[in-house]
This record gives sequence, structure tokens and C-alpha cells, in this order.
Amino acid sequence: MSFRVRPQERSNPDQNFEIIGYLSEMISRQFNDVTAPRGSVKLLSPTEEPDTFGVVIPSGYRGQVLGLWRFQMTPNVALGMTGAR
Repeated sequence: MSFRVRPQERSNPDQNFEIIGYLSEMISRQFNDVTAPRGSVKLLSPTEEPDTFGVVIPSGYRGQVLGLWRFQMTPNVALGMTGAR
């Protein structure tokens, strides 16, 4: 049995990729599923260790089926863009 999953409508139909979200959003959802499984808080602190949350993707990952682009956001120190204004 196999499943094909894709969005009903592409946000960028002229490109051969689709952004599915930020990794931090996925980790936050995982944490919320553990601490507030039905929308109301059941645990203030999860019983799992912090390192069990998240997705571990090796730095040299090259998928043949699922292409993965990594963007690392860093402040532009040369322009003094390090703090919120």
C-alpha cells in the first residue's frame, strides 16, 4: 500500500519545491501534543527528556526521494541588525 500526499493547491506552482514549515514549528507542535493533548494543559513539564523532542537530520543528509533545503538564519552584524528595535 502506498500513499501520495500533496497540497491541494501549490503556493509556488512554477517551482519544483514546496515549503512545508519551520522545524521549530514542528518541534513546538510535538511539545504541545505531549503537554496539552486535547488543547487544555495536562502537564506543565513533559516527562520526556528535552532531547527526545525534535527531528534529528544529519548535517550531510541528501535524500533521493525527499529533497531537503536548509536555511540558517543569522543576523547581519555588519549592518548592526543584531537586536530588536
